[in-house]
Amino acid sequence: MRSPLLLTIVSLLIQLSAADALKLEDIRVRDPYIVADEDTGLYYLYAQKANRLTREDESNQGVEAYVSKDLVNWSQPYSVLTLPDDFWGRQMVWAPEVHKYQGNYYLFVTFTSHDTLRPAEPGGPPQWKRGTQILRSDNGPLGPFEPISADSQTPPDQMCLDGSLWVEDGTPYFIYCHEWAETEDGTIDYAPLTDDLSELAGEPKTLFTAKSVPWAKSMKELGHKYHGYVTDGNFIYRTKTGELIMIWSTFCPEGYALIQARSDSGKLAGPWTQIEQPLFAKDGGHGMIFKTFEGQLVIALHQPNGGQQERARLFKLDDQGDRLALAGRFQPSASAGDIPDGWYVAIGDQGRVEQQEIFSYQDGIIHVYPTQAHNSEQPYAGLVTENEYSRYRLSLEYKWGEKKFIPRHDFVRDAGICFHLHGEVKMWPDSVECQIQEGDTGDLWVIGSQATSTVQNVIRNYSPKGTEVTRGGLKPRFARFHRSYCWEVPGWNEVVLEVDGDHAKFFVNGTLVNEAKDMKRFDETKQEWVPLTSGPILLQAEGAELYYRNITIEELN
Repeated sequence: MRSPLLLTIVSLLIQLSAADALKLEDIRVRDPYIVADEDTGLYYLYAQKANRLTREDESNQGVEAYVSKDLVNWSQPYSVLTLPDDFWGRQMVWAPEVHKYQGNYYLFVTFTSHDTLRPAEPGGPPQWKRGTQILRSDNGPLGPFEPISADSQTPPDQMCLDGSLWVEDGTPYFIYCHEWAETEDGTIDYAPLTDDLSELAGEPKTLFTAKSVPWAKSMKELGHKYHGYVTDGNFIYRTKTGELIMIWSTFCPEGYALIQARSDSGKLAGPWTQIEQPLFAKDGGHGMIFKTFEGQLVIALHQPNGGQQERARLFKLDDQGDRLALAGRFQPSASAGDIPDGWYVAIGDQGRVEQQEIFSYQDGIIHVYPTQAHNSEQPYAGLVTENEYSRYRLSLEYKWGEKKFIPRHDFVRDAGICFHLHGEVKMWPDSVECQIQEGDTGDLWVIGSQATSTVQNVIRNYSPKGTEVTRGGLKPRFARFHRSYCWEVPGWNEVVLEVDGDHAKFFVNGTLVNEAKDMKRFDETKQEWVPLTSGPILLQAEGAELYYRNITIEELN
Protein backbone atom coordinates (compact mmCIF):
# COMPACT_ATOMS: atom_id res chain seq x y z
CA MET A 1 0.00 0.00 0.00
CA ARG A 2 1.36 3.43 -0.92
CA SER A 3 1.71 5.99 1.86
CA PRO A 4 -0.44 9.17 1.76
CA LEU A 5 2.79 11.20 1.62
CA LEU A 6 3.99 9.35 -1.51
CA LEU A 7 0.63 9.80 -3.25
CA THR A 8 0.61 13.52 -2.36
CA ILE A 9 4.15 14.05 -3.66
CA VAL A 10 3.36 12.22 -6.93
CA SER A 11 0.33 14.50 -7.39
CA LEU A 12 2.39 17.63 -6.71
CA LEU A 13 5.16 16.53 -9.08
CA ILE A 14 2.55 16.24 -11.83
CA GLN A 15 1.52 19.84 -11.06
CA LEU A 16 5.15 20.99 -11.28
CA SER A 17 5.27 19.78 -14.88
CA ALA A 18 1.95 21.35 -15.81
CA ALA A 19 1.27 24.71 -17.35
CA ASP A 20 -0.30 26.02 -14.13
CA ALA A 21 2.91 25.68 -12.09
CA LEU A 22 3.48 28.82 -10.01
CA LYS A 23 6.52 31.10 -9.86
CA LEU A 24 7.64 32.71 -6.61
CA GLU A 25 6.40 36.04 -7.96
CA ASP A 26 2.88 34.54 -8.12
CA ILE A 27 2.84 33.63 -4.42
CA ARG A 28 2.08 36.24 -1.79
CA VAL A 29 3.93 35.21 1.36
CA ARG A 30 4.99 36.97 4.54
CA ASP A 31 7.69 35.32 6.66
CA PRO A 32 8.75 32.77 4.00
CA TYR A 33 10.28 29.54 5.26
CA ILE A 34 11.83 27.05 2.81
CA VAL A 35 12.87 23.52 3.72
CA ALA A 36 15.27 21.66 1.40
CA ASP A 37 14.21 18.14 2.33
CA GLU A 38 16.88 15.52 1.62
CA ASP A 39 14.46 12.60 2.06
CA THR A 40 12.18 13.65 -0.81
CA GLY A 41 14.66 15.77 -2.81
CA LEU A 42 12.13 18.61 -2.89
CA TYR A 43 11.80 22.16 -1.57
CA TYR A 44 8.83 23.12 0.63
CA LEU A 45 7.72 26.74 1.07
CA TYR A 46 5.43 27.22 4.09
CA ALA A 47 2.96 30.11 4.30
CA GLN A 48 -0.06 31.18 6.26
CA LYS A 49 -3.24 30.56 4.28
CA ALA A 50 -4.43 34.12 4.93
CA ASN A 51 -1.64 35.39 2.66
CA ARG A 52 -3.64 33.99 -0.24
CA LEU A 53 -7.15 34.13 1.18
CA THR A 54 -8.94 36.67 3.36
CA ARG A 55 -7.99 36.93 7.01
CA GLU A 56 -11.53 37.98 7.96
CA ASP A 57 -12.88 34.49 7.14
CA GLU A 58 -11.60 32.31 9.98
CA SER A 59 -12.12 29.16 7.92
CA ASN A 60 -9.11 30.38 5.92
CA GLN A 61 -6.79 30.30 8.92
CA GLY A 62 -4.12 27.63 8.81
CA VAL A 63 -0.89 26.74 7.05
CA GLU A 64 -0.18 25.55 3.52
CA ALA A 65 2.90 24.45 1.60
CA TYR A 66 4.11 24.92 -1.97
CA VAL A 67 6.44 22.27 -3.39
CA SER A 68 9.24 22.66 -5.96
CA LYS A 69 11.93 20.51 -7.57
CA ASP A 70 14.14 23.45 -8.56
CA LEU A 71 12.96 26.62 -6.74
CA VAL A 72 11.63 27.82 -10.13
CA ASN A 73 8.31 26.01 -10.63
CA TRP A 74 6.07 25.60 -7.58
CA SER A 75 2.97 23.49 -7.02
CA GLN A 76 -0.44 24.81 -6.15
CA PRO A 77 -0.80 25.18 -2.33
CA TYR A 78 -1.36 22.07 -0.22
CA SER A 79 -2.97 22.39 3.21
CA VAL A 80 -0.75 21.08 6.02
CA LEU A 81 -2.70 22.55 8.95
CA THR A 82 -6.41 23.30 9.24
CA LEU A 83 -7.53 24.68 12.60
CA PRO A 84 -10.46 23.00 14.38
CA ASP A 85 -13.37 25.22 15.35
CA ASP A 86 -12.49 25.09 19.06
CA PHE A 87 -8.78 25.91 18.61
CA TRP A 88 -7.62 28.66 20.95
CA GLY A 89 -5.79 30.83 18.36
CA ARG A 90 -8.06 31.26 15.36
CA GLN A 91 -7.90 35.05 14.93
CA MET A 92 -4.50 35.16 13.18
CA VAL A 93 -1.85 32.66 12.05
CA TRP A 94 1.73 33.89 11.48
CA ALA A 95 5.25 32.79 10.63
CA PRO A 96 5.06 29.01 10.06
CA GLU A 97 8.39 27.22 9.97
CA VAL A 98 9.22 23.51 9.86
CA HIS A 99 12.15 21.72 11.53
CA LYS A 100 13.13 18.06 11.29
CA TYR A 101 14.02 16.77 14.73
CA GLN A 102 14.62 13.18 15.85
CA GLY A 103 13.05 11.79 12.68
CA ASN A 104 9.83 13.79 12.79
CA TYR A 105 8.78 17.11 11.27
CA TYR A 106 7.71 19.89 13.64
CA LEU A 107 5.70 22.95 12.66
CA PHE A 108 6.25 26.11 14.71
CA VAL A 109 3.38 28.61 14.28
CA THR A 110 2.39 31.86 15.98
CA PHE A 111 -1.32 31.97 16.84
CA THR A 112 -3.44 34.89 18.05
CA SER A 113 -6.63 34.43 20.05
CA HIS A 114 -9.72 36.61 20.25
CA ASP A 115 -9.09 36.65 24.00
CA THR A 116 -6.90 39.31 25.56
CA LEU A 117 -4.40 39.04 28.39
CA ARG A 118 -5.35 42.42 29.87
CA PRO A 119 -7.03 45.68 28.85
CA ALA A 120 -5.04 47.86 26.49
CA GLU A 121 -3.50 51.12 27.72
CA PRO A 122 -5.23 54.27 26.37
CA GLY A 123 -4.00 54.74 22.81
CA GLY A 124 -1.93 51.57 23.05
CA PRO A 125 -2.03 48.31 21.05
CA PRO A 126 -4.48 45.50 21.92
CA GLN A 127 -3.10 42.95 24.38
CA TRP A 128 -4.09 39.77 22.53
CA LYS A 129 -3.29 36.34 23.82
CA ARG A 130 -0.56 35.42 21.33
CA GLY A 131 2.13 32.73 21.30
CA THR A 132 4.03 30.15 19.28
CA GLN A 133 2.84 26.55 19.46
CA ILE A 134 4.64 23.44 18.18
CA LEU A 135 2.86 20.76 16.14
CA ARG A 136 4.19 17.43 14.85
CA SER A 137 3.82 15.38 11.67
CA ASP A 138 4.53 11.64 11.64
CA ASN A 139 3.98 11.56 7.87
CA GLY A 140 6.61 13.87 6.40
CA PRO A 141 6.86 17.57 5.53
CA LEU A 142 3.28 17.84 4.18
CA GLY A 143 1.69 16.78 7.45
CA PRO A 144 -0.95 16.76 8.63
CA PHE A 145 0.52 18.49 11.67
CA GLU A 146 -1.10 17.89 15.06
CA PRO A 147 -0.58 19.81 18.34
CA ILE A 148 1.67 18.22 20.94
CA SER A 149 0.34 20.49 23.70
CA ALA A 150 -2.91 22.23 24.62
CA ASP A 151 -1.43 25.74 24.53
CA SER A 152 1.60 27.60 23.22
CA GLN A 153 5.12 26.62 24.26
CA THR A 154 5.90 30.31 24.76
CA PRO A 155 4.74 31.57 28.18
CA PRO A 156 0.90 31.72 27.88
CA ASP A 157 0.73 34.88 30.01
CA GLN A 158 3.00 36.84 27.61
CA MET A 159 2.56 38.20 24.10
CA CYS A 160 5.09 36.17 22.10
CA LEU A 161 5.72 35.30 18.47
CA ASP A 162 8.11 33.83 15.88
CA GLY A 163 9.31 30.85 17.87
CA SER A 164 12.15 28.81 16.34
CA LEU A 165 14.29 25.77 17.16
CA TRP A 166 18.03 25.53 17.84
CA VAL A 167 19.80 22.41 19.10
CA GLU A 168 23.04 22.97 21.02
CA ASP A 169 25.08 20.22 22.69
CA GLY A 170 22.15 17.86 22.29
CA THR A 171 19.64 20.18 23.99
CA PRO A 172 16.71 21.66 22.02
CA TYR A 173 16.15 25.37 22.67
CA PHE A 174 13.12 27.52 21.93
CA ILE A 175 14.03 31.01 20.68
CA TYR A 176 11.23 33.53 20.34
CA CYS A 177 10.28 37.21 20.44
CA HIS A 178 8.61 38.82 23.44
CA GLU A 179 6.46 41.33 21.63
CA TRP A 180 6.88 45.10 21.64
CA ALA A 181 3.10 45.48 22.10
CA GLU A 182 3.58 44.29 25.68
CA THR A 183 7.13 45.41 26.49
CA GLU A 184 7.54 48.56 24.29
CA ASP A 185 11.16 47.49 23.66
CA GLY A 186 10.77 44.04 22.12
CA THR A 187 13.14 41.28 23.22
CA ILE A 188 14.47 38.01 21.88
CA ASP A 189 14.27 35.32 24.55
CA TYR A 190 15.19 31.66 24.80
CA ALA A 191 14.57 28.64 27.01
CA PRO A 192 15.41 24.91 26.86
CA LEU A 193 12.68 22.53 25.72
CA THR A 194 11.90 19.03 26.89
CA ASP A 195 13.24 16.33 24.61
CA ASP A 196 9.83 15.83 22.96
CA LEU A 197 9.48 19.66 22.45
CA SER A 198 6.15 19.64 24.27
CA GLU A 199 7.02 22.24 26.95
CA LEU A 200 9.73 24.49 28.33
CA ALA A 201 12.32 22.78 30.49
CA GLY A 202 13.60 25.95 32.19
CA GLU A 203 12.93 29.61 32.78
CA PRO A 204 13.18 31.94 29.75
CA LYS A 205 16.06 34.39 29.55
CA THR A 206 16.50 37.49 27.42
CA LEU A 207 19.29 37.58 24.81
CA PHE A 208 18.88 41.22 23.75
CA THR A 209 16.33 43.93 23.03
CA ALA A 210 15.39 45.79 19.85
CA LYS A 211 17.03 48.98 21.14
CA SER A 212 20.37 47.19 21.39
CA VAL A 213 20.61 48.32 17.77
CA PRO A 214 21.36 52.06 18.09
CA TRP A 215 19.57 52.97 14.88
CA ALA A 216 16.40 50.97 15.60
CA LYS A 217 13.29 53.11 15.11
CA SER A 218 9.95 53.09 16.83
CA MET A 219 7.20 52.16 14.41
CA LYS A 220 5.43 55.43 15.17
CA GLU A 221 8.50 57.38 13.97
CA LEU A 222 7.99 55.73 10.58
CA GLY A 223 4.30 56.54 10.31
CA HIS A 224 2.73 53.47 11.91
CA LYS A 225 -0.11 53.70 14.42
CA TYR A 226 1.61 52.52 17.59
CA HIS A 227 4.87 53.29 19.40
CA GLY A 228 7.19 50.36 20.01
CA TYR A 229 10.50 48.76 19.03
CA VAL A 230 10.04 45.50 17.13
CA THR A 231 11.85 42.18 17.37
CA ASP A 232 10.82 39.69 14.65
CA GLY A 233 11.88 36.61 12.79
CA ASN A 234 14.92 35.23 14.65
CA PHE A 235 16.97 32.50 12.93
CA ILE A 236 20.29 30.97 14.08
CA TYR A 237 23.18 29.98 11.79
CA ARG A 238 26.62 28.52 12.55
CA THR A 239 29.28 29.93 10.19
CA LYS A 240 32.13 28.06 8.53
CA THR A 241 34.51 29.27 11.25
CA GLY A 242 32.21 28.24 14.10
CA GLU A 243 30.78 31.68 14.91
CA LEU A 244 27.11 31.78 15.94
CA ILE A 245 25.06 34.33 14.01
CA MET A 246 21.43 35.31 14.55
CA ILE A 247 19.45 37.12 11.88
CA TRP A 248 16.37 39.01 13.06
CA SER A 249 14.24 41.98 11.98
CA THR A 250 13.27 45.39 13.29
CA PHE A 251 12.47 48.84 11.91
CA CYS A 252 15.33 51.08 10.78
CA PRO A 253 15.42 54.51 9.10
CA GLU A 254 14.55 53.00 5.69
CA GLY A 255 11.78 50.74 7.03
CA TYR A 256 11.58 47.08 7.93
CA ALA A 257 15.09 45.61 7.92
CA LEU A 258 17.08 42.43 8.45
CA ILE A 259 19.78 42.61 11.16
CA GLN A 260 22.49 40.18 12.22
CA ALA A 261 24.06 39.67 15.62
CA ARG A 262 27.02 37.54 16.71
CA SER A 263 27.43 35.59 19.95
CA ASP A 264 30.67 36.58 21.67
CA SER A 265 30.87 33.14 23.31
CA GLY A 266 29.85 31.13 20.28
CA LYS A 267 26.95 29.80 22.39
CA LEU A 268 23.26 30.62 22.34
CA ALA A 269 23.50 32.19 25.82
CA GLY A 270 25.69 34.94 24.35
CA PRO A 271 26.38 37.74 25.11
CA TRP A 272 25.35 39.02 21.68
CA THR A 273 26.89 41.89 19.72
CA GLN A 274 24.88 43.59 16.99
CA ILE A 275 26.76 43.83 13.67
CA GLU A 276 26.83 47.46 12.62
CA GLN A 277 25.26 47.29 9.12
CA PRO A 278 21.85 45.78 8.30
CA LEU A 279 21.96 42.71 6.11
CA PHE A 280 18.94 44.09 4.20
CA ALA A 281 17.74 47.63 4.93
CA LYS A 282 14.99 48.51 2.44
CA ASP A 283 11.50 47.40 3.43
CA GLY A 284 12.17 43.68 3.71
CA GLY A 285 13.01 41.13 6.37
CA HIS A 286 11.95 38.14 8.47
CA GLY A 287 14.63 35.97 6.90
CA MET A 288 15.73 32.36 7.09
CA ILE A 289 18.71 30.49 5.66
CA PHE A 290 18.95 27.22 3.74
CA LYS A 291 21.28 25.40 1.35
CA THR A 292 20.18 24.26 -2.08
CA PHE A 293 20.78 20.65 -3.06
CA GLU A 294 23.73 21.96 -5.09
CA GLY A 295 25.28 23.52 -1.97
CA GLN A 296 24.45 27.19 -2.57
CA LEU A 297 23.82 29.10 0.67
CA VAL A 298 20.60 31.13 0.25
CA ILE A 299 18.64 33.54 2.42
CA ALA A 300 14.89 33.93 1.95
CA LEU A 301 13.05 37.04 3.16
CA HIS A 302 9.85 38.85 2.32
CA GLN A 303 9.82 42.20 0.52
CA PRO A 304 8.05 44.61 0.45
CA ASN A 305 6.68 44.61 3.98
CA GLY A 306 3.08 45.53 3.25
CA GLY A 307 0.39 46.49 0.80
CA GLN A 308 -0.47 42.81 0.28
CA GLN A 309 2.43 42.71 -2.19
CA GLU A 310 4.83 40.63 -0.07
CA ARG A 311 6.89 38.12 -2.03
CA ALA A 312 9.68 35.71 -1.14
CA ARG A 313 13.02 37.14 -2.27
CA LEU A 314 16.02 34.84 -2.54
CA PHE A 315 19.62 36.05 -2.23
CA LYS A 316 22.93 34.26 -2.41
CA LEU A 317 24.62 34.42 0.96
CA ASP A 318 28.35 34.77 1.55
CA ASP A 319 29.52 33.11 4.77
CA GLN A 320 32.47 35.34 5.75
CA GLY A 321 33.15 33.54 9.00
CA ASP A 322 32.46 36.35 11.43
CA ARG A 323 29.36 37.59 9.61
CA LEU A 324 27.10 37.06 6.61
CA ALA A 325 26.84 39.18 3.46
CA LEU A 326 24.41 39.23 0.56
CA ALA A 327 26.07 38.14 -2.68
CA GLY A 328 23.35 39.18 -5.16
CA ARG A 329 19.96 37.82 -6.11
CA PHE A 330 19.74 34.06 -6.31
CA GLN A 331 18.36 33.14 -9.73
CA PRO A 332 17.32 29.49 -9.52
CA SER A 333 17.74 27.55 -12.73
CA ALA A 334 17.86 23.95 -13.82
CA SER A 335 20.85 24.74 -16.04
CA ALA A 336 24.45 25.57 -15.19
CA GLY A 337 24.13 29.35 -15.17
CA ASP A 338 21.90 32.40 -15.31
CA ILE A 339 23.14 33.43 -18.77
CA PRO A 340 24.96 31.58 -21.57
CA ASP A 341 28.74 31.47 -21.57
CA GLY A 342 30.34 34.26 -23.60
CA TRP A 343 27.72 36.88 -22.72
CA TYR A 344 27.25 39.47 -19.97
CA VAL A 345 24.38 41.71 -18.85
CA ALA A 346 24.21 45.51 -19.08
CA ILE A 347 21.33 47.33 -17.35
CA GLY A 348 20.15 50.81 -18.30
CA ASP A 349 22.89 53.39 -17.90
CA GLN A 350 24.68 51.27 -15.28
CA GLY A 351 26.51 49.32 -17.94
CA ARG A 352 27.87 45.90 -17.09
CA VAL A 353 26.53 44.26 -13.92
CA GLU A 354 27.51 41.04 -12.19
CA GLN A 355 24.21 40.38 -10.42
CA GLN A 356 20.94 40.57 -12.32
CA GLU A 357 17.47 39.10 -12.59
CA ILE A 358 16.39 40.31 -16.05
CA PHE A 359 17.62 37.24 -17.95
CA SER A 360 17.42 33.59 -16.94
CA TYR A 361 18.86 30.72 -18.95
CA GLN A 362 17.46 27.21 -18.75
CA ASP A 363 17.38 24.28 -21.14
CA GLY A 364 18.74 26.40 -23.98
CA ILE A 365 16.08 29.12 -23.65
CA ILE A 366 16.73 32.67 -22.48
CA HIS A 367 13.71 34.02 -20.59
CA VAL A 368 13.54 37.83 -20.41
CA TYR A 369 11.91 39.27 -17.24
CA PRO A 370 11.23 35.74 -15.92
CA THR A 371 9.98 36.46 -12.38
CA GLN A 372 8.91 40.10 -12.52
CA ALA A 373 5.26 40.95 -11.88
CA HIS A 374 3.14 42.14 -14.79
CA ASN A 375 2.82 45.96 -14.88
CA SER A 376 5.68 46.43 -12.42
CA GLU A 377 8.37 48.99 -13.23
CA GLN A 378 11.43 47.34 -14.73
CA PRO A 379 14.70 48.59 -16.25
CA TYR A 380 15.78 48.09 -19.84
CA ALA A 381 18.74 45.78 -20.27
CA GLY A 382 20.88 43.98 -22.78
CA LEU A 383 22.57 40.60 -23.09
CA VAL A 384 25.93 41.42 -24.66
CA THR A 385 28.62 39.26 -26.27
CA GLU A 386 32.06 39.33 -24.69
CA ASN A 387 33.62 39.19 -28.17
CA GLU A 388 33.40 41.51 -31.17
CA TYR A 389 32.25 40.20 -34.54
CA SER A 390 32.67 41.51 -38.09
CA ARG A 391 31.68 38.86 -40.68
CA TYR A 392 29.11 36.39 -39.43
CA ARG A 393 25.65 34.87 -39.64
CA LEU A 394 23.54 35.37 -36.50
CA SER A 395 20.42 33.22 -36.18
CA LEU A 396 17.90 33.09 -33.34
CA GLU A 397 14.25 32.44 -32.61
CA TYR A 398 12.06 34.57 -30.36
CA LYS A 399 8.57 34.32 -28.88
CA TRP A 400 6.60 36.92 -26.92
CA GLY A 401 5.47 36.25 -23.35
CA GLU A 402 2.37 37.68 -21.71
CA LYS A 403 3.76 40.32 -19.34
CA LYS A 404 4.47 43.99 -20.00
CA PHE A 405 6.30 46.40 -17.74
CA ILE A 406 6.35 50.10 -16.90
CA PRO A 407 7.28 52.36 -18.71
CA ARG A 408 6.22 50.41 -21.84
CA HIS A 409 3.14 48.71 -20.35
CA ASP A 410 0.76 50.59 -22.69
CA PHE A 411 2.78 49.99 -25.88
CA VAL A 412 3.39 47.09 -28.25
CA ARG A 413 5.96 44.56 -27.08
CA ASP A 414 9.48 45.59 -28.06
CA ALA A 415 13.03 44.22 -28.14
CA GLY A 416 15.81 44.05 -30.73
CA ILE A 417 19.24 42.89 -31.85
CA CYS A 418 21.88 45.63 -31.74
CA PHE A 419 25.18 44.88 -33.45
CA HIS A 420 28.46 46.62 -34.24
CA LEU A 421 28.29 48.31 -30.81
CA HIS A 422 30.82 51.10 -30.44
CA GLY A 423 31.45 53.41 -27.52
CA GLU A 424 29.79 53.02 -24.12
CA VAL A 425 27.57 49.96 -23.63
CA LYS A 426 24.26 51.27 -22.30
CA MET A 427 20.61 51.49 -23.38
CA TRP A 428 20.65 52.26 -26.22
CA PRO A 429 24.30 51.91 -27.36
CA ASP A 430 25.69 53.48 -30.50
CA SER A 431 25.09 50.65 -32.96
CA VAL A 432 22.87 49.35 -35.74
CA GLU A 433 19.69 47.51 -34.74
CA CYS A 434 17.41 44.90 -36.23
CA GLN A 435 14.13 45.71 -34.52
CA ILE A 436 12.10 42.96 -32.83
CA GLN A 437 8.68 44.47 -32.14
CA GLU A 438 5.09 43.37 -32.54
CA GLY A 439 4.21 44.23 -36.15
CA ASP A 440 7.60 45.79 -36.93
CA THR A 441 10.19 43.02 -36.71
CA GLY A 442 12.89 43.68 -39.28
CA ASP A 443 12.91 47.48 -39.07
CA LEU A 444 16.41 48.93 -39.32
CA TRP A 445 17.47 51.48 -36.72
CA VAL A 446 20.76 53.37 -36.80
CA ILE A 447 21.73 54.66 -33.35
CA GLY A 448 24.55 57.21 -33.14
CA SER A 449 25.64 55.80 -36.48
CA GLN A 450 24.92 56.10 -40.22
CA ALA A 451 23.68 53.62 -42.80
CA THR A 452 22.28 53.51 -46.31
CA SER A 453 19.34 51.39 -47.46
CA THR A 454 17.08 51.15 -50.50
CA VAL A 455 13.48 52.29 -50.09
CA GLN A 456 10.41 52.44 -52.27
CA ASN A 457 9.63 55.88 -53.63
CA VAL A 458 5.98 55.95 -52.48
CA ILE A 459 5.50 54.07 -49.22
CA ARG A 460 9.18 54.42 -48.25
CA ASN A 461 9.55 50.80 -47.06
CA TYR A 462 12.55 48.63 -47.88
CA SER A 463 12.84 47.32 -51.43
CA PRO A 464 15.97 45.76 -52.98
CA LYS A 465 15.22 47.79 -56.14
CA GLY A 466 14.38 51.03 -54.34
CA THR A 467 16.23 54.31 -54.13
CA GLU A 468 19.30 54.55 -51.94
CA VAL A 469 18.77 56.74 -48.86
CA THR A 470 21.30 57.52 -46.13
CA ARG A 471 20.12 58.25 -42.61
CA GLY A 472 21.57 58.66 -39.13
CA GLY A 473 23.89 60.95 -37.23
CA LEU A 474 24.79 62.18 -33.79
CA LYS A 475 21.87 64.57 -33.26
CA PRO A 476 19.34 63.08 -33.33
CA ARG A 477 20.89 59.71 -32.52
CA PHE A 478 18.01 57.60 -33.87
CA ALA A 479 16.97 57.03 -37.49
CA ARG A 480 14.66 54.35 -38.90
CA PHE A 481 14.21 52.37 -42.11
CA HIS A 482 10.94 50.40 -42.31
CA ARG A 483 11.03 46.70 -43.21
CA SER A 484 9.46 45.58 -46.47
CA TYR A 485 6.54 43.76 -44.86
CA CYS A 486 5.55 42.21 -41.52
CA TRP A 487 6.43 38.52 -41.68
CA GLU A 488 5.98 37.92 -37.95
CA VAL A 489 3.67 35.03 -36.96
CA PRO A 490 2.18 33.96 -33.60
CA GLY A 491 4.55 31.85 -31.52
CA TRP A 492 8.18 31.33 -32.43
CA ASN A 493 9.79 33.48 -35.17
CA GLU A 494 13.22 33.15 -36.75
CA VAL A 495 15.47 36.18 -37.30
CA VAL A 496 18.73 35.91 -39.25
CA LEU A 497 21.36 38.64 -39.68
CA GLU A 498 23.96 38.18 -42.38
CA VAL A 499 26.72 40.69 -41.60
CA ASP A 500 29.73 41.36 -43.83
CA GLY A 501 31.70 44.22 -42.29
CA ASP A 502 29.79 47.42 -43.13
CA HIS A 503 26.95 45.57 -44.90
CA ALA A 504 24.09 43.63 -43.25
CA LYS A 505 20.89 41.87 -44.38
CA PHE A 506 17.90 41.05 -42.14
CA PHE A 507 15.73 37.96 -42.70
CA VAL A 508 12.47 37.21 -40.85
CA ASN A 509 11.13 33.67 -41.17
CA GLY A 510 13.24 33.17 -44.27
CA THR A 511 12.34 36.40 -46.09
CA LEU A 512 14.73 39.30 -46.74
CA VAL A 513 13.06 42.30 -45.06
CA ASN A 514 15.79 44.96 -44.77
CA GLU A 515 19.38 45.83 -45.59
CA ALA A 516 22.03 48.18 -44.20
CA LYS A 517 24.86 49.31 -46.47
CA ASP A 518 27.88 51.50 -45.95
CA MET A 519 27.47 51.55 -42.13
CA LYS A 520 29.56 54.25 -40.44
CA ARG A 521 30.53 55.59 -37.03
CA PHE A 522 31.86 59.03 -36.14
CA ASP A 523 35.59 59.13 -35.34
CA GLU A 524 36.09 61.84 -32.71
CA THR A 525 39.83 62.01 -33.38
CA LYS A 526 39.50 62.44 -37.13
CA GLN A 527 36.22 64.37 -36.82
CA GLU A 528 34.76 62.39 -39.69
CA TRP A 529 32.54 59.40 -40.44
CA VAL A 530 34.49 56.16 -40.94
CA PRO A 531 33.41 52.60 -41.86
CA LEU A 532 31.64 50.66 -39.08
CA THR A 533 32.72 47.07 -39.61
CA SER A 534 32.72 45.27 -36.26
CA GLY A 535 31.58 45.27 -32.66
CA PRO A 536 29.78 43.25 -29.97
CA ILE A 537 26.16 42.05 -30.29
CA LEU A 538 23.37 42.94 -27.81
CA LEU A 539 19.97 41.27 -27.33
CA GLN A 540 17.52 43.77 -25.87
CA ALA A 541 15.15 43.54 -22.92
CA GLU A 542 12.86 46.51 -23.45
CA GLY A 543 9.90 46.22 -21.11
CA ALA A 544 8.26 43.06 -22.47
CA GLU A 545 8.51 39.40 -21.50
CA LEU A 546 9.94 37.25 -24.28
CA TYR A 547 12.02 34.17 -24.96
CA TYR A 548 15.11 33.66 -27.13
CA ARG A 549 16.33 30.23 -28.26
CA ASN A 550 18.57 28.50 -30.82
CA ILE A 551 21.05 31.40 -30.84
CA THR A 552 24.01 30.74 -33.14
CA ILE A 553 26.80 33.02 -34.34
CA GLU A 554 28.62 31.52 -37.31
CA GLU A 555 31.72 33.48 -38.27
CA LEU A 556 32.38 33.66 -42.03
CA ASN A 557 35.67 33.37 -43.86
